[in-house]
Amino acid sequence: MDIIYCACGCGEQLEKFNKWGKKRKFIYGHHTRGTNNPFFGKKHSKETLQKQSLIKIGKPSSLLGRHLSEEYKKKLSLVKIDKPSIFKGKHHSEESKRKMSLARSGNKCYKYIDGCSKQRHQSKRRRNLGYITLNERFKGSHGHHLDKDHVLFIPKELHRSMYHSVLGDINMEIINKIAMDWYSGREE
Repeated sequence: MDIIYCACGCGEQLEKFNKWGKKRKFIYGHHTRGTNNPFFGKKHSKETLQKQSLIKIGKPSSLLGRHLSEEYKKKLSLVKIDKPSIFKGKHHSEESKRKMSLARSGNKCYKYIDGCSKQRHQSKRRRNLGYITLNERFKGSHGHHLDKDHVLFIPKELHRSMYHSVLGDINMEIINKIAMDWYSGREE
């Protein structure tokens, strides 16, 4: 078995012949490294870069929808062990901090749902619901929607005792019966 060095100049060793007896010069993938690469020493013109950019507009990323296997995730994790963060020891300049602050200003909530803040998402959802109150608000109460229009104020513990959704019509009959029993027992 003859051992030779890769012709790209990386210094790695390889067998002179592959398993089919064909002569080799490079480790797989090294044949286009450095001066062997036909684009070596050249640069794309600004016009070409602009054309490439225009071609990609509106097309999703090639990684969109892909999921990494658990095995691959473990390999990536092992590679990163004992390597510090690339930002370790560095600090943002005052100008960068100011720009980041401006970019975040106006967002009262840092969590986003469907491209808008959580608060905006909730208020958008609530706009579809009416607010006709059937009783007065009291300390420790939550407003419970009996339907999309009518609200009954009930104790917070009672309101949270069961998961329900007026928009999805989930467990509404049960929680409405509990709320109305509490309300009728309170009036007597």
